[in-house]
Amino acid sequence: MTKKENQDEQDVSLMALDQFFREMKPIPRMSVEEEQHYFARLARGRAEQAKPQPDQWRLSLAREARHRLAETYLPLVVHVARRYHLSCYRLELADLIQEGTLGLLRALDANDPADPRPFRSYAVVCIQSAIVNAIATGDYLIQPSQRFHGHVVEARRVERQLQLEQGTDPSLAEMAQVMHLEEGQLRETLEMARRQEVKSLHELMEHGEEEVEEMMLAVMDSSEPEPGVSLERQVLLRERLREATEGLSQRQRLILRWRYGLDEELPAECSVQEIAQRLGCRQEAVRVARMRACRHLAQRLQLEPGPEGMQCVMREDAVRVSPIPWYTQQEVARLLGCSREQVRQKVLAGELSTIRDARYRWPVYPKAAVDELVAARQGQ
Repeated sequence: MTKKENQDEQDVSLMALDQFFREMKPIPRMSVEEEQHYFARLARGRAEQAKPQPDQWRLSLAREARHRLAETYLPLVVHVARRYHLSCYRLELADLIQEGTLGLLRALDANDPADPRPFRSYAVVCIQSAIVNAIATGDYLIQPSQRFHGHVVEARRVERQLQLEQGTDPSLAEMAQVMHLEEGQLRETLEMARRQEVKSLHELMEHGEEEVEEMMLAVMDSSEPEPGVSLERQVLLRERLREATEGLSQRQRLILRWRYGLDEELPAECSVQEIAQRLGCRQEAVRVARMRACRHLAQRLQLEPGPEGMQCVMREDAVRVSPIPWYTQQEVARLLGCSREQVRQKVLAGELSTIRDARYRWPVYPKAAVDELVAARQGQ
């Protein structure tokens, strides 16, 4: 499958997510009596399932009740997933909704109709647990523990709380005292978390919407070059950006051209709302498609070493484009014809090297090393 076909599939998934939100709106709310009726039917189905020869008719009624209850509480899943998506871009919103839905189904299967506590509270706990577990076990070579992830989240909450109370940035000793941790342990946790923060242009493309707009406009506007960047380099970046957009899908090309004023037929840049109206989709679908297109451009805009150095400074605040070509873990698995777990095993065995430093959020694989391994496998 080519990269363009992969981009088209991603656009189809965005359209499917948009259609999912549209179909979710007309789902009617369930009354308390109906909810109790369906929960009782689901409990009878679980009891029937435990029998040696269960009644298939009762099981079908239980499956129908489970499906109906899941539809009713689906807006709750979306609400919780949106809240986590605002602070975590490691997973797409569709992935968070899927993980939250699995948590909701586990809550439905474990619910006891005789329990006087409201099911909604129990469902929120299960949904949050599923989403947090998915975020904590992201695509890393070494998986961080949920305990580590919890310490990071708690440290950020305590830091914000102390900032509001004191009016100044708290010290590590003050934060450690509130969290009941040793200062050295907290320092090590925050240092490990800092290494996973946004440091490269690739992640800037993925995470910062305002920074993406500033960078794109700075690259395209060659009439007022940034300090320290020659006019020739600005023109080169502009031309390479135009060439890189040819590898995008038609939908993503239109979004970038309209958003950043690359279309000569339009007098100025279009807002996200205007683009959504032109395409007939939701504004969130436009934002996600734009971020994915920018991630693609970040990988395509690899600068070769030149007389000005190995890196090209595009702004005074040192947003840089790394000249090191690389593959993601998914691309390496596709090239080698193996699974992601087998790719990790090759790294542990020393057959494949990775790039893991402050510029990258997760391990990536140098293109030269991967191409050499692919050529060796083809020669066997």
